[in-house]
Amino acid sequence: MLITIMYAFLNLVKIRHWELRVGSFLALITLCLNILCLEYNNEHIILATIFINIVFHAFIIVELLRFIINSQTVNGNTLSAAACTYLVIGLVWSYIYALIDFYSPGAILSIDSNNVFEYFPQYLYFSFVTITTLGYGDISPTTNIAQNWVVFEAIVGQFYLAILIARLVGLYQPNKIKVKQD
Repeated sequence: MLITIMYAFLNLVKIRHWELRVGSFLALITLCLNILCLEYNNEHIILATIFINIVFHAFIIVELLRFIINSQTVNGNTLSAAACTYLVIGLVWSYIYALIDFYSPGAILSIDSNNVFEYFPQYLYFSFVTITTLGYGDISPTTNIAQNWVVFEAIVGQFYLAILIARLVGLYQPNKIKVKQD
């Protein structure tokens, strides 16, 4: 998934040379740490992996938002960037929830384990239920810091949609219909 995100990002957004280097460097470190995390159940490796995933995906969010903001027209690339940004925001929050549970087991999921990657699909599920403000209620944060991050994600998700839709509608230029006069 990591390689797919990076490949799609590089193809979608034509970025400057230094951004390509930074993104590639972050992707390489992220990939290596994710592989190490699969091999070794070490708390330091897990913590480093969570942190670098947050940094790498945050970099992609910033670059995609820059691309959307700098777009002068609405086209397929702009819409793709907008959708990708929303999905990557949900992914970043999954890592934030894993980090919260790493430091305070049971804050998000009622588990008592530091191997948060074993339960990552549940963090991902919870993140997207939260960002869309769907809120099934089957997973509930139990600490103040977890509750604050959940509220913050719900607000970010709604603001992103409201502001982005306003931006895209403002950029949209419908084809002007020429009326033939007799």
